[in-house]
Amino acid sequence: MIHYFDDLELLDGSIVPTCKAVQKNFIAPTYSLEFIRAGRMAFSIGRNPSIILAQPTVFWHRPKELYNYGACDEQGWYHHWMTFRGERARRLIEWGLDPLSPNRYLYVKDPVTISRFFEQIIGLLHEHSAATHAKAVSLIEELLATLMENCAMPDGDEACRRNMEALCHIIQIQPGRDFNFEHEADRMGLSYSHFRRRFRQFIGRAPHDYLLMARMHKAVRDLMHQAQPIKSVAAEVGYDDASQFSRMFKRVMGLSPQQFRQGMPRYETGSPPSPLPAE
Repeated sequence: MIHYFDDLELLDGSIVPTCKAVQKNFIAPTYSLEFIRAGRMAFSIGRNPSIILAQPTVFWHRPKELYNYGACDEQGWYHHWMTFRGERARRLIEWGLDPLSPNRYLYVKDPVTISRFFEQIIGLLHEHSAATHAKAVSLIEELLATLMENCAMPDGDEACRRNMEALCHIIQIQPGRDFNFEHEADRMGLSYSHFRRRFRQFIGRAPHDYLLMARMHKAVRDLMHQAQPIKSVAAEVGYDDASQFSRMFKRVMGLSPQQFRQGMPRYETGSPPSPLPAE
């Protein structure tokens, strides 16, 4: 039996679409990796003053360190979390994430991609098999590499960056819209080939790929939280042909929409992660 991945033990994880939890003087019993997809959260480590995390943010905990966090308003925040322990877990945090940000949190420019990593890892960790464990650990390593790339992204021209990020924001909130990226390039005064290069430079993905991921992310949310027919989900994310949507969803997610809906992992709706006993 292969033991290569045994130095990281995945413990638990979940997705809380509307988290309103409050943790005061919480001492983390294990390592954790967490992600705010949307919303606002107050956050502090140790006795440091709280800051407000109001944009997509990855943050992490170490064992035996003090944390405080909680909702800033009635809307709460869209929370993903996973806990783990082991020697590889220590390296992941101390050698991988801590050097990226001594404040233990990191703003991300591509929340669609980061969400997908968390969704896949959390789904795999609840399957409890050696093969899925290996896949989950590999995805965690890939997530770290993606976050490193996020930090290394060149500054470039700030006006162009703001334009690209504004376009991404529109894509995220209206993924079903029929975007004409050649028109967007004209609007920004760029040739289409230059627009695509700059979009990938700042965002890390090609425009059509980013749109596809935004559509699949919305489809995942709709499949999780709504009983509407798959045909309606397809229309909501810009597909008139439900069969085309199903083929694309399976290509991206590895499952058909129906299989995903039937076999999706545990999702919660407002309760915080329960502290685990210390080792």
